[in-house]
Amino acid sequence: MKAISIIMLALAISTCAGGPDERDTFTDIDDLITAAAWEVIDILAEHEGRTLVVSYFTEEGEESYYSDFLVSGLTAEIANAANEEEIELTVVSRESLDGILDELSFQMSDLAAKDSQLTIGQQIGADVILTGTITEFEDAYKVHGQLVEVESGTVLGGFAFSLED
Repeated sequence: MKAISIIMLALAISTCAGGPDERDTFTDIDDLITAAAWEVIDILAEHEGRTLVVSYFTEEGEESYYSDFLVSGLTAEIANAANEEEIELTVVSRESLDGILDELSFQMSDLAAKDSQLTIGQQIGADVILTGTITEFEDAYKVHGQLVEVESGTVLGGFAFSLED
C-alpha cells in the first residue's frame, strides 16, 4: 500500500511540475525579455517598495555576449511593467551599475561570484538584484535569472527560458 501511495505521489508531482513548456521557449530575444520582465513583476508584486538593479548575465563565468542587450532590455521592460501595474518599484539604471563596477574595479570573472553580486547591490543602493546565467545547450540558449535580496542573499524567485537559434 505504501509503494502505491509513493508511486501516486510521484505521478502527481511529475504531472504538476510538467516538463519544458513551449511558452518557455522563444525564437525572438525581445519576446524572451518581455516574458522575463513580467515574471519579475509577478515576484516583486509581493515585495513592493524595493529598489532593483539588473546585473550582468554570465556565460561560463564571464560576461555573456548577450548580457548588454538583456540588461538594457530587462531594465526598461521591468520599469514599464511596474508602471503599468502600478507597483511601487525603483529600477536603477545601467549607467549606475557600470559606475559602481568601475569604482570597485571588478574584473568580469568576478561577476559570477555571489558575494560580488551582493556587493554591487549594496553599493548601488539596491535591495534586490536580478542576476542570471546563459548556457548554450544543444540548439538553444538557456536563460536563467534570479532575484536575490541583497541584505540576506535570499532568492525571492526567478525564471528560466530557452532561446532557440
